[in-house]
Amino acid sequence: MTGNYEVRISRLFLVALIAVGLIFLAVGVDIGFGHWIFDEALESGNELPKLLFAIFLILIGSVIVASQTFFLIIPPLMLRVTTDFVSFGTGFLYSQFKIPANKMISVDVFTGASDMEIMGKRKIAVKGVELRFSRDESVPKSMGTSAGVTFSDYTLRLHKPYISKRPDRIVSEIRRLVEK
Repeated sequence: MTGNYEVRISRLFLVALIAVGLIFLAVGVDIGFGHWIFDEALESGNELPKLLFAIFLILIGSVIVASQTFFLIIPPLMLRVTTDFVSFGTGFLYSQFKIPANKMISVDVFTGASDMEIMGKRKIAVKGVELRFSRDESVPKSMGTSAGVTFSDYTLRLHKPYISKRPDRIVSEIRRLVEK
């Protein structure tokens, strides 16, 4: 069977990051110039620290908004599975690292305790997708990855808030493609 299956980063997550960048930008502009929220009457003598902090917030906010807007237009590839290889995002720009597909042992959803507690109990919730690889010298034990992707102890995980598709759908498509 030929073909490939791709998982990209969630656009909803990117919109949330753009909102965070806009908050940084708005606070920086307000502290430096607007004084709509942060009243300048509360400030004391030296303007340099305030100006440097405002410039820092404006720069950080602008970088976040610009980079995530680019990713919103062209969402980065988090995972690609073909019959020949499995590749996943590493670094800030999701550069693809390839592992031979025949080194993949299993693919499944992974679960964990929910982040929300109700009456002292936590529900077990699906946290994402997990791909396990054989312990082989051609496969690294662990490595640095991009946001939403972890690779440790020969296990690749895609975390649910970052992925654009449902974890159970990803698992079924990968199993169909590589028959694992």
